[in-house]
Amino acid sequence: MSTIKLLNNEQYNLFYIEYHSYINDCRSNKTTPHLTEFFSRLKSKNIQFNNFNNKQLSNQLIAARNKFGNQIWPNFDDLSSYISPDAKSFLDKSVKSALLAVEIYNKPALEYRTEGFIVIMNIAWNSLFHAIFANDGQPFKYNIKEGTEEKYYELNKCLNLYVGPYKKEIEANILFLTKLRDLIVHRIMPDLDDMVFGECQACLFNYEELLSNYFGAHYQINNTLAYSLQFSNKLTDTQLKSKKTYDLIKYQSIVQFISNYRENLNPEIFQSIHYSFRIFMIPKVGNHLESSDLAVEFIRYDSKNSKEYETYENLLYVIRDKRLPGEYFKAGEVSKQVYVNLKDIMPKDWRFSASSHHVRCAKYFKIREGHYSGEPEKTNSKYCVYDPTFNQHIYTKEWIALLTDKLKDKNLYKAIMRTK
Repeated sequence: MSTIKLLNNEQYNLFYIEYHSYINDCRSNKTTPHLTEFFSRLKSKNIQFNNFNNKQLSNQLIAARNKFGNQIWPNFDDLSSYISPDAKSFLDKSVKSALLAVEIYNKPALEYRTEGFIVIMNIAWNSLFHAIFANDGQPFKYNIKEGTEEKYYELNKCLNLYVGPYKKEIEANILFLTKLRDLIVHRIMPDLDDMVFGECQACLFNYEELLSNYFGAHYQINNTLAYSLQFSNKLTDTQLKSKKTYDLIKYQSIVQFISNYRENLNPEIFQSIHYSFRIFMIPKVGNHLESSDLAVEFIRYDSKNSKEYETYENLLYVIRDKRLPGEYFKAGEVSKQVYVNLKDIMPKDWRFSASSHHVRCAKYFKIREGHYSGEPEKTNSKYCVYDPTFNQHIYTKEWIALLTDKLKDKNLYKAIMRTK
């Protein structure tokens, strides 16, 4: 930081450090900062400042604020948007990482875009949490022995400490992407992009929302980005089926992880745009110049607002080519209901999970054979159908009734559990 004539470089930097230290102490103690009190503290801790009177130091402060701005030298009368120096360094790192992640994802010729996006967005999220904790005076470092290198909290620990809006949805989204990152870090899987686009987009929207909520609209990054152009004609149905079959064989463990993770989510979290942002791209028609100013608009809604959610669902009914009639249940919901129905007649420690027991049952009774051949729509529709909108299988009441009845037979249950 540059010098200003009254102070030399060392004094100026010390003045800056003490100024922000005093602000942070006042915020922590919930006391009102005063210049006279700050100057007294400054002089008592650093005798070299006793050579200057309060008027000189006040003029120094005004000159520094005029040169570097209120963000660097905030006014005591308005600390509502205060960002500490430590927090700002983490914040700058976070924003630059998010921009790099988006740049990687939006490069059309770049393979493995999703993998790169996830890795860099993990850094962006981690740094954002560090910035928030630093600015709030909340610990975000491990206690380590003196003389050893500092170690900051990793992303999972930061998520546990976060108590803001949509905690469950944000946590489910980030945990999905970090677990997926761990699975693909040593593999080549260029066809991952379409499978997890919704989670990647939600991850970015959640980040932007948290960033602006904590640090103000000044840090919003959406105005610096353009929407990436899309090709409307992708693979034909035949090509798509061949590709899905290939993917299922080559990346079976990853595809299974994605399916299991989604099926085991709470339905409210799974439907939330804060977990996965799913979109339909349709032409936007405008009869007037004003209505055609924006070629692309994201319509955001609050899934917890029943009226907004009903309006959104009605819109989807119109857009979808095919709406599945009747009442359906996700695998996690089926598993919970089967457990409730049978827990009193099963052994005390008996469990029925979606990722293990339910998968074996579905395979034994052959209700979704297309799942293993890259044609998920091929199912026994009495018990199971494929919902292409959410890329998952859903199940009927008859399936729950069948499992409740058949699993009472101990020999049959053992045979089913041996299914691989």
